[in-house]
Amino acid sequence: MTLGFDLAAVCDNHNCETYFETGLGYCDVEDVSLKQALKCKFKKCISVEIDPRFVETGKKVFEEEINEGRCVLAVGDSAKLNQWFNEIHGSGRCLFFLDAHIVSKVVDLHLECPDECGPGDKLTVDVDGVQVDVEIPDGIGPGDDIQVNIDIGALLKDELDPVRKCPLMEELECIQALPRNDHVICIDDVRIITGNKWGDHEDIDLLGKIKTKLKEINPNYIFERLDGHLADDVLFVHT
Repeated sequence: MTLGFDLAAVCDNHNCETYFETGLGYCDVEDVSLKQALKCKFKKCISVEIDPRFVETGKKVFEEEINEGRCVLAVGDSAKLNQWFNEIHGSGRCLFFLDAHIVSKVVDLHLECPDECGPGDKLTVDVDGVQVDVEIPDGIGPGDDIQVNIDIGALLKDELDPVRKCPLMEELECIQALPRNDHVICIDDVRIITGNKWGDHEDIDLLGKIKTKLKEINPNYIFERLDGHLADDVLFVHT
């Protein structure tokens, strides 16, 4: 996700040596946070992404930085974030940017029913790299238009099998187990998790639970808001 705050200033003011994010995104077409992090003074930038297609694209976009050892891209579920803690640079402070979640993305498809096909037959189509079976409805014959809405987010959850659609609590559990407890943590998309059921979390006060967990990590943590894609959309946690 594109950042609306000065990442370089946060890096410098809090002496962060490693940038560690969850959720890479469309790095070939957007000014994603990893691009911005690589322009800062971080000694190492790490991105964990559950969708291998994003990582394969990222390997091309960030080829130079990867070859230099400044950037690490990993495919995996960030609910098990500790699997990549060995990539952290030394024992210095990290800036964790937590933005891993599967969101609803509804795509409107318009297909033409092929010859020799009819109601009940299935067509396999590619939607954003996901193979989707579309059943031809009643009343449709060869040459007719088929309109269907596909929720890519729901399909990705089944295909990629993450622990959660929004693994924030699991990510924080992993961070809590680190030797030092003064890492900077930025949690993106506060608007989504504020006062709403989010993903497969049943507690409507997920933000409250997150803040409680953060205070368990470090009672001296301070909570502020920074701009993300939208104003005040990032929870900024620091000492």
